[in-house]
Amino acid sequence: MSSENTSQSTPQLANAIESIGAGENAELEILKILIARASDKDPVLGEVIRFCAIPRRFNAELIGALRQAPDDRETNEVLFTKIVSFSFARKRPDGEYKYNDGTREALLGEWRSPEKREQFDQLNQHLVDFFKAECEKIVRLEPDLAIVATLLQQASPARHVQVTSIFQRRLVAPLLEALYHKSLISAEACYKYFERLFQDHEERGQLIVCDSLLTGTRDCLERLPADSGKERWLKWLLYWRARLKREFREEGQAAEILSDLLPQTEDDTLLKLWVLGDLGAIYYQQSKLREAGEKYKQVIELASTSGEDPYNLPIWYHRLAELYAALDEFDDAEENYRKAIVLAKDNASMEIAAQVDLAGVLYTRGNWEDALNTTIATLHLARTKLPSDKQVYRAVLNQLM
Repeated sequence: MSSENTSQSTPQLANAIESIGAGENAELEILKILIARASDKDPVLGEVIRFCAIPRRFNAELIGALRQAPDDRETNEVLFTKIVSFSFARKRPDGEYKYNDGTREALLGEWRSPEKREQFDQLNQHLVDFFKAECEKIVRLEPDLAIVATLLQQASPARHVQVTSIFQRRLVAPLLEALYHKSLISAEACYKYFERLFQDHEERGQLIVCDSLLTGTRDCLERLPADSGKERWLKWLLYWRARLKREFREEGQAAEILSDLLPQTEDDTLLKLWVLGDLGAIYYQQSKLREAGEKYKQVIELASTSGEDPYNLPIWYHRLAELYAALDEFDDAEENYRKAIVLAKDNASMEIAAQVDLAGVLYTRGNWEDALNTTIATLHLARTKLPSDKQVYRAVLNQLM
């Protein structure tokens, strides 16, 4: 360092030493001086030092994502080498790096200031996109795993379980990082992203992934400040926990979670609807038909008066109709199947299912001509709206046989 640079930096260092004794932001003030001195030599380095406080870990590839320059590998590597030479960069057991907690919290506090908030959210979204891409790389291996899964299961069920578990853990890791960065944007952003991920992996039958997503999202939300609006979304996570319990056939535990949650839903109509609907389904599976009926009536009334969740309203009418049919109360069953059909015009699968079941009720009541006409109309509906769904065809044809 030249004598000129030394003379310029000495007053700054003296001021920093004074702030250590007098102010609570001493670490941030020293960081600002270090970053300013780095910026004087390399403006990009000063910027990236601040960037690297945002992820929980960083490497050259993540620096590329933050800079939106993933193909500039040489510069990213040079920047990474310079940053890890600072004393506040700590090596993790996995070989990647992170900032010490004090440094990171000081810089994150600066990022959360109103003047930097917009850029902070953009950088977090860049990281979400990066980790989403990492997950998609792993997902592309799934067909290869499926090819060998059957053979592996036959040869060694234990090995099959082990390989599947390893694959799902690798899948979860980038998703949890993406959720973390969504939580830095907002509690709502984190929850909404979780909801999409959960439903996607639930549909694939990857319940271990769903469980990890639930745990990780709750951890992210609980770490947010009290004024972040997290409480609403933490309640929703209880609903998804109960839903996952149902997937694991733990109906009793699911009902307990939902029953405890129900009194907490008065300020969230949609959540109340879903809790009531799932409680009805659980009671039906437990053969508690009267209790199930009460829940379905409550959910239908609330959905009808509030106008919330019109998509699920025909589903709840359909479930109530099924319940009446199970009780041999066929007048009520027919009435509710017809209501489900009218309301399900934008849901072809639901409309067809309700018409198939209505045909069954009409046949049971001896209205054979109406049952046949309804079945034929349903077959036409299936051919026009769901021509490739063979399962629907089988259900309709069963009514004709």
